[in-house]
Amino acid sequence: MSYDEVAMSLPATYQAHLKEKITLTDKVRDFVLELPCYGNDFEYEAGQFVLIKLPHPETGDELSRAYSIARAPQQGCELILNIEIIPDGRLTPLLDQVEVGEEIDVQGPFGYFKLKSPPEKSLVFVATSVGVAPLRAMIETVLNENPERKVALYFGVRSQEHIFYEKDFEELATKYGNFEFVLTLSQPAEGWEGSKGRVTAILPKIEFDSDTDFYLCGGKPMIDDAKKILLKKNIPEEQIYFEQFHL
Repeated sequence: MSYDEVAMSLPATYQAHLKEKITLTDKVRDFVLELPCYGNDFEYEAGQFVLIKLPHPETGDELSRAYSIARAPQQGCELILNIEIIPDGRLTPLLDQVEVGEEIDVQGPFGYFKLKSPPEKSLVFVATSVGVAPLRAMIETVLNENPERKVALYFGVRSQEHIFYEKDFEELATKYGNFEFVLTLSQPAEGWEGSKGRVTAILPKIEFDSDTDFYLCGGKPMIDDAKKILLKKNIPEEQIYFEQFHL
């Protein structure tokens, strides 16, 4: 395959308009982007990601990082990216300086971390921090398509100050009686009455149906621990899907 053929096979790069920047915690933001779709919807599958491209302020070199789309596919050309700003990171501090109304280069969609389960299977999602982004898109998709499907999300963050999306998932749990949402804090402040401990501490205590598929997203330690726990519970490896975030 020639270089030109490879280039033609890659997803398009769009100049996206930053419509809104929503502060969720001191470090986590939702970036709402509008893409110029020229009359066509931006087509992606729940779980996929895009590349954000920004020029280095000193060298002009292009910086590029992958961020998952944090909403279910729908008509239109608007995307939500859920991003943690890393103070000493190469790209996220620059991205956080982009003002509403400015343009950002976006390429995509990419990725194979997508819903692969047949519709009769129950689903369990496990996430830490912004690893919840692709899972949010998957959960919304599943519940929109099959409101009766049994779905659970176990979501771990460090403390009360790190909580985000809680109301969104609680609203889904109210709307869909078959959706279970558990938020757990690894370092809660005194007075916290919810679940305590790392998200992987929840999994050994739960009896899972053998006809359940698992989707994991977060840092490497969580992914490794969750996989070990599920395998010890005799969950077949082919029923465990995961994407590791590099923060």
